[in-house]
Amino acid sequence: MPLGPEIIHSVINPIKRLTGAIHVYWGDFFAVPRSEWDPEHLVEGPYDVAKTLALCEQSNRLYPAPAHPDFTEELPRKLLPTRAKKTQRRQRAKR
Repeated sequence: MPLGPEIIHSVINPIKRLTGAIHVYWGDFFAVPRSEWDPEHLVEGPYDVAKTLALCEQSNRLYPAPAHPDFTEELPRKLLPTRAKKTQRRQRAKR
């Protein structure tokens, strides 16, 4: 969904696991001045690439990826393909 050049948005994580988001930008991301929201001080400031990279590195250290993540646990059954539904039933039966 295109948000437009002046849109500010926030994201919440509804599950108890670290997640990510994909953003698609047109053109040269680093050539256009950008801003970011500081959630601690509740102010808008200039986008800081180094700060963002440091946060990603910190998250990677604190929340290592599981060997084989199972994303089907969080999806409603009606959204799962048939094979995933069968896998989900087997996993429930093991518990």
